[in-house]
Amino acid sequence: MTPFPKKCPIGPQRKRKRTPKKHLEGTVVRECLQFLTKHPNVVYVERRNTGAVQFQDGGFIRFGSVGAADIWCLMRNTIESIDSGTGDKWIMHSTRHIEIECKRADGKGHQTPDQRNFQDFCNNRHIPYILCTSTSELAKQLEAICS
Repeated sequence: MTPFPKKCPIGPQRKRKRTPKKHLEGTVVRECLQFLTKHPNVVYVERRNTGAVQFQDGGFIRFGSVGAADIWCLMRNTIESIDSGTGDKWIMHSTRHIEIECKRADGKGHQTPDQRNFQDFCNNRHIPYILCTSTSELAKQLEAICS
């Protein structure tokens, strides 16, 4: 039996530099969802997952819409008081649908062509589309949209 060499013939392995968890897209999405669920004007918020799965038998399933934003949000936009003319007052709550795409906080995340197409789709239909890397960015853009 031959003994193992004292030095590895391949050479020293370099440790792969990992991205800190606070910079990952999933962390940004989670923080934005937490922020939105606590926001007083948010009526409904939903995380959207898109992707595909290929099975060992060759089957393939795609779920979600390709390029769709990470978060779908319904916000109370304004409260209007309307005089009906009979002395009664009606209060109307108008809501606004907002699409929110989250990217990595370290600046390495970029939109795919499908995501840019979805953003154009939203812009052409006057649906607000927010691209953010943090909750502070999200808060600023929501304030601009809802004011």
